[in-house]
Amino acid sequence: MDSFALIFCLALIPFVNSLQTVSTEGEVDLCPDPLEIDPCVCYTEDYDINFDCSGVVTEDQLRKIFADSFPGTDARKLTIKDNNFLTVLHDGVFGKTQFVEVHISGTNIHTIETGAFSGSYNRVVKMVLSDNKLVSFPFGEVANFTMLEQLDLTSNVIDNLRQISSASLEDLFVGANMLTSIPANAFKNTPQLQRFRAGRNMIAGIDELTFSTLKYLQQVDLTANKIAKIERHTFVFNGTVTSLYISFNSISSLGANAMMGVTNMVNIEYNSLKTFDEEVWRTVLEDGAIVSIKNNPLQCDCDIRWLIVDDNFLSQIMSGATCEDGTLIHEIDPAYFDYCIATTVTQNIGDTGFD
Repeated sequence: MDSFALIFCLALIPFVNSLQTVSTEGEVDLCPDPLEIDPCVCYTEDYDINFDCSGVVTEDQLRKIFADSFPGTDARKLTIKDNNFLTVLHDGVFGKTQFVEVHISGTNIHTIETGAFSGSYNRVVKMVLSDNKLVSFPFGEVANFTMLEQLDLTSNVIDNLRQISSASLEDLFVGANMLTSIPANAFKNTPQLQRFRAGRNMIAGIDELTFSTLKYLQQVDLTANKIAKIERHTFVFNGTVTSLYISFNSISSLGANAMMGVTNMVNIEYNSLKTFDEEVWRTVLEDGAIVSIKNNPLQCDCDIRWLIVDDNFLSQIMSGATCEDGTLIHEIDPAYFDYCIATTVTQNIGDTGFD
């Protein structure tokens, strides 16, 4: 029996090798003739076609390569990076070719017209268009991308964020642009949004309840903007948000219940807070958030007593927070605030009208 098994296995080797050869050759053959798509390059990964068109010099080259007669309309990924020649992507430039992922970065592209990726309306999942020269983006077209989960427009010069409609979008990254505001209804029709990053812009304020309808939102990043005041009910979430980043702004005041529903982290470092008002922060701490308030000129007077005397709340303040005079708030003796109680009692007696 052992001899028979050995002979049988040896007989199978040529057959198995032939199958492997066919599979390998089949994967290679998925790409068109390199001369037909030059200067683009085609490569395959797990039987998916990918195109790197970083070497194109004109948009006409792209249009010719991805013409309607292009033999394969299904592709996995398009890459164009570190290209100094392309400036515009016009309507229909990629023909009917469908991409799952689009990565265009480090280019001089300033305009992407509506319809440039029309062939991918029902297929693209991820669009990374970062580090270009985009002055605008056709946000109204996002609704046509029925599978789109991530839109990354980081590091461009976009100055206007319009209302977005998308039943699938989970990540919207618009950091390092020229945005000055966020429309109050920007996310009214993005029910699946989970992460919004808009740091390093010039946003001066956020309207009340801007994020309140988002049931799956997890992260909001507005680091390094121009926010000076947070009005009441600005950051009202549904209890799913784990992180709110608003450091490196100019925030000096917050309205009552300005933040509600953050479950993990509020980073408000490097701002201009002088007070840590109970009507603002008690709710935040009760929601379970850890708060980082380093590098704020806090005046550690009676208004902060409620925090210092509560060990549980104080433990939710990250180390390194100091008063304006440099005193670490975690090292303040709660007894220091005994005078606050005496002051309050004296005021209450005075209010009765008796000596």
